[in-house]
Amino acid sequence: MKTYGEMVRGRRKAKGWSLREAARRMGLHAGNLSKVERGLWKPPRSPKIVLRVQQGLDLERGSDIWDSLTLLAAIENGMLPGWVKENEDSLKDLATYIWKKRS
Repeated sequence: MKTYGEMVRGRRKAKGWSLREAARRMGLHAGNLSKVERGLWKPPRSPKIVLRVQQGLDLERGSDIWDSLTLLAAIENGMLPGWVKENEDSLKDLATYIWKKRS
């Protein structure tokens, strides 16, 4: 699976946008976006910034790439996405998965 930064870079390049153009659309500094794309910085922790990135990339809410970026932003920052924390079955499934992987 690709990292958050790799997915953002791939989408940006697929759109034919320069780093500066993409950063402008997201309301970010191009240097900061570059660091995220290259894996020098973690993805944004703030859901508001993750949302700005997704919208800036013209992603459709609920699409696979939208959901993947949401998930990767949380996981790469050592957090669980809100939808996992809010769903008791998801938490149980995750706990079971982690427990089995330990063995």
